[in-house]
Amino acid sequence: MKITDLTLTIEEGMMTFPTHWHPVVEITILGRHGIEGRETRKLVLGTHIGTHADAPRHFIPNGKGIDEVPLDVLVGPAQVLNFTPAQPLQEIDVPHLQAKLGSNVPPRIILRTDWSEHFGNTSSSHSIGREAQHGLDQARRTVAEVLGCSPHEIVFTGCGTESDNLAMRGAAFALSLAA
Repeated sequence: MKITDLTLTIEEGMMTFPTHWHPVVEITILGRHGIEGRETRKLVLGTHIGTHADAPRHFIPNGKGIDEVPLDVLVGPAQVLNFTPAQPLQEIDVPHLQAKLGSNVPPRIILRTDWSEHFGNTSSSHSIGREAQHGLDQARRTVAEVLGCSPHEIVFTGCGTESDNLAMRGAAFALSLAA
């Protein structure tokens, strides 16, 4: 039997799902061995982060939560359906599944989309991050052109907290120059 690891590593700043209401991953250090005598972190992330299985409740009102799905439903032989030609966020519906499966109905299916290749952390050194950085740089140039300023004057933040922090630091810096 071939066993395949489907894990997608969770990283700081990683996009949960590419919509405005899903949070990016935030990892905050709460404790360090040399200071607080322990190592602890706070994680903020959405349920669609990394590799996951959607609970029936995600699509079916009053459906089972993931904690109610028997483990043997999720573990065992599966058929991988290759949807890598699908565009990011393209809906994969029943006719798409039927076309791939034909009359075969395996006990489990795994959808391979490679969509994770399209969503990346711009500060990471892997190819996904570099592609995301290229898109961010292009967006910065476009916004600067529309606003009539230099691209280095445009700052994008990952969340409201980061925006608030940047505004407070900027105000404190401006006040220190005026003093």
